[in-house]
Amino acid sequence: MMTFAPHAKRFMTGNMLSGKETAENPSSFSKTEVTTMEKRKLINCIIWPLLAAIFSMPFISAADMNATITAQEKAQFDKILEPVMKIYHLLLYLVSAVAIIYAVYIGIQFMLSGSDAKKRDEAKHSLTYVGIGLLVIWAAPYVVQMLIG
Repeated sequence: MMTFAPHAKRFMTGNMLSGKETAENPSSFSKTEVTTMEKRKLINCIIWPLLAAIFSMPFISAADMNATITAQEKAQFDKILEPVMKIYHLLLYLVSAVAIIYAVYIGIQFMLSGSDAKKRDEAKHSLTYVGIGLLVIWAAPYVVQMLIG
């Protein structure tokens, strides 16, 4: 039988540091170090995108929003957009078919759950997520159209 060092065994079981080892081990994270790491994550997630938005404003505001589009430009744009819309519709129907198959699978799970309340709740939540996903996928073009025009 193979024996493991105590730290390797704790690593494999997911119990890395106990309270006693934290006090003895100077290389373990202290509460202030964790707080500092959280502050850095906050800065990376909020400050950098904010700075990027601020510095890109001159380029965004340089676009002429009141420009009129000619019929030729609209026809050219529609020609470019046609293959994109074909791919979008293909993916829309493919994802919808997969979602329906998954919903049937969830329904079977729900029926086979018997008296296990946890399995029933998981099936209900999964079905809710499938419904929300389908709603978002099918409503997205209408929301975009409403926002544009």
